[in-house]
Amino acid sequence: MSDGVLECKAEICESVNQAYLSVKKSKPVYAETIKKTVELLRRRGLQLTAQDIADELQLAFRTYYYYLEKAGVTYALIVNAVKTEAEEKTKEKLERREVKRLPPKSKEEFLQRDVVKNVIDKLRVGNVSETQRNRVINLWFRLCRELDLSPEDFYDGEEIKQRILSWLSKKVEEGYNKNSLIAGLQALQMWLEAPILSSVIKQAEYKGEFTTAEIPPHVRDKIVLDLLKNGDELSKTTIKALMFLYYTGSRAEALTNYVVESEITINNPDMVRALGENRFIVVKTEEKGKKGKKYTWSKLIPASYKPLLPPRLTKAELEKIRKLLKHELMKYIDELNEDTKAYILDAKKSLHLMRHTSAREYLRAFKFNRYLVSKLLGWVKESNLSIYGDYSLLELLTVSTEEHKVKFVSDDVKAILLKTLTQ
Repeated sequence: MSDGVLECKAEICESVNQAYLSVKKSKPVYAETIKKTVELLRRRGLQLTAQDIADELQLAFRTYYYYLEKAGVTYALIVNAVKTEAEEKTKEKLERREVKRLPPKSKEEFLQRDVVKNVIDKLRVGNVSETQRNRVINLWFRLCRELDLSPEDFYDGEEIKQRILSWLSKKVEEGYNKNSLIAGLQALQMWLEAPILSSVIKQAEYKGEFTTAEIPPHVRDKIVLDLLKNGDELSKTTIKALMFLYYTGSRAEALTNYVVESEITINNPDMVRALGENRFIVVKTEEKGKKGKKYTWSKLIPASYKPLLPPRLTKAELEKIRKLLKHELMKYIDELNEDTKAYILDAKKSLHLMRHTSAREYLRAFKFNRYLVSKLLGWVKESNLSIYGDYSLLELLTVSTEEHKVKFVSDDVKAILLKTLTQ
């Protein structure tokens, strides 16, 4: 019966619903007593006594019985009705399961399954782009069709793992890209929250130290304003050095050897979107790589920051800047994530934090285009970005749908900065 307290068509359930509806408007206190009795029995179990219910409702025992009697029901009747409702729901669930265990005949039928709707809801709430949602759902449907499975079968543990493994092996043998298939299966596994991949084919995520270390924009703003307030030459040089390292993603040694090559216009839409302008200063740096090898890079700094290019620095000057930056970072240590805190306190390489920060912010702003970011920041291999800029799968799916900019400091702080240091 619609609007009743029980979702059951059995005669005993209809009796309770009728009693509830008959007093709902005229005697709401009686109706509420029936409703709360049903809710407690569902939630806490049929072992509750009438005295337990009365106590929960903060009613005297005799008052509780009086309300039920006036509504035309008894406690025993409600108990049996709730029991019948539970039995009926269990029966319906088993019947639906038998039907739903059949492979979907069409995409439309697949999308109507409750288990699929649930995953689609999670994808929407997870702020995942429509393109990525479709990839996850289409792969799931494809597996159902090719392996003759129902979407419910994907929660069967070891059996489904073996079938997926066999399917993957066959696809790789046919020439499909293994990494692409595994990435798709990993995304599907995450959103289904079901173990569909064998551990032998899971791609391990990078677990290096300080992977998420970075100086967030609001802390950079505070540090720059503090240094401006200091007003001394070391503080001014520190701001310029931080700007240089942020936009070039360089190691600190680049500040001892860089040269300005030229000023150019780049009308690449992604560059303009991410950095907010199309004029850039080209600087050439020399930095160490693996095994002590030196690499020469050409890197770009927004032309609007040209007045703030730092002078070439000595190693002694770099050391003073490191100490000053660490002092500033310690003032805002509680506003930093755990990796950043550990990096400042344990690694003691405060200037290198700008390389971390640059890698992570460029990746976000350029939609995780590792190849392009590796070229912009001067990385030998794009895979090296995982050292300082790795993101979990969930972050990739959510953050990539958001708009990000490459900004050393906010526009307001930049205006103050340029006005103060160019006077």
